[in-house]
Amino acid sequence: MTAKKYIQAGQGLPIGLWGKGKSAFALSCLLCFLFICMYGIASAQAYAASDETPPAIKIDSTHTKANDSISRQRDINDVFATWFHQQRSYEKDTSAKKAHKLYVSLIPGIGYAEENGFFITAEVIGAFYTSNDKDANISSITVAPDVTQKKQIILPIVTNIWTPGNKLDFQSDIRYYLYPSITYGLGGNTTPADLDPINYQFIRVYQQALKKLAPDLVGGVGYNLDYHYDIQETPTASDVEGGKETDFEKYDGGHVLPTSSSSGLSLNLLYDTRRNLLNPVAGGTYANIFLRQNLTALGSNTNYESALLDFRKYFQFPYGSRNVLAFWNYYWLTFGGPPPYLDLPSTNWDTYATSGRGYIQDRFRGRDMMYLEAEYRMNLSKNGLLGAVVFSNLQAFSQEWPNNSINTLIPAVGAGLRIKMNKLSNTA
Repeated sequence: MTAKKYIQAGQGLPIGLWGKGKSAFALSCLLCFLFICMYGIASAQAYAASDETPPAIKIDSTHTKANDSISRQRDINDVFATWFHQQRSYEKDTSAKKAHKLYVSLIPGIGYAEENGFFITAEVIGAFYTSNDKDANISSITVAPDVTQKKQIILPIVTNIWTPGNKLDFQSDIRYYLYPSITYGLGGNTTPADLDPINYQFIRVYQQALKKLAPDLVGGVGYNLDYHYDIQETPTASDVEGGKETDFEKYDGGHVLPTSSSSGLSLNLLYDTRRNLLNPVAGGTYANIFLRQNLTALGSNTNYESALLDFRKYFQFPYGSRNVLAFWNYYWLTFGGPPPYLDLPSTNWDTYATSGRGYIQDRFRGRDMMYLEAEYRMNLSKNGLLGAVVFSNLQAFSQEWPNNSINTLIPAVGAGLRIKMNKLSNTA
């Protein structure tokens, strides 16, 4: 995950980044705190007059002692309501979920990241249930616009909508980037000296429709488009003076194409026992197999295939606590013809931009990517308001095209605080 995401989501500053910008990070934290306070002044008034009935948040482990009611939990809105002497009213505890009730979380941020400069962001998460069934999966809509000092505009809209009975799952990932970016070439052995700025605009349209095949198992088809245009490489002065050919130029036969496109159909098989993907709890299992066939007949630059294998498991640790130990295995593989350079597997380019925490986006790139992560989330307060997280991960990429060997492992570790933003949807 990029440094800015650690600042805004409280997921920990990686140790590898701390020494590079202590003052910038401190300033980012201060700005973010002030921005959240501004949000709280407005939200406290709105929540004071509300009469919401919160849904029951299912704990996937039947052995947990954590059966506190929502009314005894606290989130950031409760804090602001207390500060401004307001009262949030709730009906008595209920075990029924309230269908079609929208629970909104706003996560604003002002900060600094190496690849963005100073930035302003406002992530909005809308969560709701489409039925009152106790096993209903929560649906979500996430919009997270960013504007940065380096003239970047980022607008992702990610949705995951479940129909009643979990019979159908509609997944969308639509985004627009105006994105002056920094890349470093191919493989896991690149260094900061391999810096290669590439500017482009980017449109992504992913749409999947999945049908229930068995309890917690869905499968279906989709369409996927990655389109880059106005691509411009700006080699560093040392590269120009030394006549060095970048990996980008080598990959595309010595020249830079102004546009690139990957367009194709997909097959998707998903097993998911999590009831709340916004904040999975102990006992949840997630396994996704995603196969994509890109075709020139549909506008793709080349015919090639890709596969995403995504496996996650959540454990209660120690036994009887609300703490969660999570493991994530993620594999992004490509086959057949050469994918466009900017569509190759790369750090932090998964759907929710969480892979490769500890390194900036685009830091590593290759024909194939393997990623392993372990994360431990713990509660610091009994009311659930404050928590902490520690993590470690390991990523690896195949070397320069067309050699696909993997011979370098890239580790990272980090820690941070978690704040419950909305207890109704269990967003933290």
